[in-house]
Formats: sequence, structure tokens, C-alpha cells
Amino acid sequence: MWEKPSKRAILLVRCASLRYRMEDVMEYLTDNIRLISHLLVVIILIAAAASDIREHRIPDKLVLAGTAAGLVLATFNPQIGLLDSFIGGVTAGLVLLLTYYVTKGGLGLGDVKLFGCTGIYLGLEGTVSALVAASVLGGLYSLLLICMDRDNKKREIPFAPFILAGALAAIFL
Repeated sequence: MWEKPSKRAILLVRCASLRYRMEDVMEYLTDNIRLISHLLVVIILIAAAASDIREHRIPDKLVLAGTAAGLVLATFNPQIGLLDSFIGGVTAGLVLLLTYYVTKGGLGLGDVKLFGCTGIYLGLEGTVSALVAASVLGGLYSLLLICMDRDNKKREIPFAPFILAGALAAIFL
């Protein structure tokens, strides 16, 4: 009565099933892309802050991988979008690059690149908020160090932890 299904029929059923599973996965990812983006940028910033504190250096590979992942995630993020993400990254990079030149190297180029990467995840509005928070926190910390000891004026302060704090403020506030 029943014939054995052909290999082709089995393959078609499996492909259809896989297609529906992939659609479910894509729907889940799209619904949660903002959370995924925020988690990823925080992980990147924690790694960068640890490296900056330890070695006064932010690895280019970390920033490059983070930037690429941020751009990919931005294409699926309906809340920010690729254009706003791109503008946030460029704005952050340009503002910090200008600061780098004005302060004659008072800010490291790793910080400039890291903040550009962070701007991709936050978009323009989040980038501005993070930049203000990071600058205020970094400035207050510097003033505290100077008040404690005048010799701290020339001390190098890692800025990546303040970028992390600014990004967290932009995400949660």
C-alpha cells in the first residue's frame, strides 16, 4: 500500500524543515539583536580595558574583529540600522582623532579606534552619550589623581575603562 519514499522526497522534506528552523532562528536573532550587540560590545570593551590597564595597549585585532562584527550586526538591527551605526562609528572616531591631535598624543590611537568601534554598536545618539560620560568620568579621575599627588600630571591613564563605563551608561541610562 505505502511505497518507500524516494530520496528526493526525503531531501525536500528535510530542506523544508531546515528552512523553517532557519526562519525561526533568524526571527529570534532579529528580536534579540540589540541585546546581542550590547553584550558583544561590552565583552570587547572589557577585553580592551583589561589590555589597556595591563599593557597600555589595545590590540588592533580585537578592534578590527569588533568593528566587522558590529557592522554585520547593524545590518540586522532595525532599531539602529546600518547608516546610523556607520555615522556613530565615524563620529566617535573623528572626535577622538581630533582630540588626539589637539592634545598632541595625550590620547592613544588605540582609544580612537576602540571608540570608533564602539560607536558602530551604539549609533549616533548612544555614541554622543557614551562620549560625554567617558570624558566626564576620565576627567574626574584625572583631577582626583592630581589632587592626590601633583606628580600624577604626567602619568598615563588608560582611557578604555572609561570608554567601557561610558558605553554602559549609554546602554543602561
